[in-house]
Amino acid sequence: MRLVQLKGKVDGGWSKWGFWSPCTKTCAGGTHYQERTCSDPPPANGGKQCTGPQRQTGTCNTHACPTTPPPTTTTTALTTPTPTTPSPGCGVVPADIVFILDSSGSVGSANYQKMLQFVQNMVQGFTIGPNETEIAVVTFSNKPKLEFHLNKYHDKQSIVNAISNIGYVAGGTNTADALKYARETSFTTANGKRPNAAQIAIVITDGMSNSAGATATEAAQLRGDGITVFSVGVGSGPKTTELNAMATDPDNQHVFVVNNFDALTQIKGTLAQKACEVCGAQADIVFLLDSSGSVGRANFNKMLKFVTSVSNSFKIGPHDVQIGVDTFQTSHKTEFTLNAHLQKADLVTAVNSIAYHSGSTHTGEAIQYLHNTSFTTAAGHRPNVPKIAIVVTDGNSNNRQLTAAAS
Repeated sequence: MRLVQLKGKVDGGWSKWGFWSPCTKTCAGGTHYQERTCSDPPPANGGKQCTGPQRQTGTCNTHACPTTPPPTTTTTALTTPTPTTPSPGCGVVPADIVFILDSSGSVGSANYQKMLQFVQNMVQGFTIGPNETEIAVVTFSNKPKLEFHLNKYHDKQSIVNAISNIGYVAGGTNTADALKYARETSFTTANGKRPNAAQIAIVITDGMSNSAGATATEAAQLRGDGITVFSVGVGSGPKTTELNAMATDPDNQHVFVVNNFDALTQIKGTLAQKACEVCGAQADIVFLLDSSGSVGRANFNKMLKFVTSVSNSFKIGPHDVQIGVDTFQTSHKTEFTLNAHLQKADLVTAVNSIAYHSGSTHTGEAIQYLHNTSFTTAAGHRPNVPKIAIVVTDGNSNNRQLTAAAS
């Protein structure tokens, strides 16, 4: 008599909700959303799909818009390298993103096209440019194949067109060599890696690699070089242990599992948002707030609310974003330095405790003070971390020439 063991059905379970998307409005009631995936666990052996919504929406920034003109905001980048402009909801530094795509025989041509469409859709969600997000693509089967480097294309349409022209190869699943190629070749200065950009690798595969040990070793070296790794497993082929071994932080949604290539669309928003979070991990930001007589106490309090709102959008800490505040009028002063408040609650309390003083608008001297004092090691500035100054003022400085020179 032959005994046959039948595997039981596994019903799908929802993952944790992802982070909220950026709010659609800054005041008067906007909306944002968060998404989850049917991957904890995914349905198996005929099990049921998850029931309920994959996305939920909520209201945000419900406070009324100001009825009086708010103070103007000027951002001055103090970094020596090319200044960076934050993408909407996508951190304070640019990103170098390398997609590493499985072109092995188990994928098949039809599914491979779905994978390429998924990457194109993700690219559409980023602001592309030499000072923004740059994209590279590497494919792999028996060996890795360069499709294009980070410094090849600098506009969205060119990248989308290039992805459309990527061919399917078939072969084995040599993930380890693909990760090694990305580390040794893709993430290099010669091929477009930028010193002040976040480095991100997104690996998409439908099966087990031909050497799990080598894959784990290469992934560890990739992460050791400061590259954040996301792993996306499609179908029942990829082992969870191998996906976890590749990813930077498996417990913080750096690992995604979907049932099939059609289901890649379900994780696009969450994966893009998680990648954006990497772009805001580190920055030293100092606000320079106008406390002159023309501002008035009520508007000064609105400035403080603005600082609080910006602070709440970042992860605060010694290894993440640090925030300091200076104020100025006839004189200038440090309210608190970059390293004074490294927990968000303490930071918000300190911001709300800043007093209004009144006086003249000596902007130029205040910016000079910012340069010379606020972005120093003693004040908490970290080497190789972007320096960002945000100057908030409501009026003309008393010496425009000095202000221009100081900026």
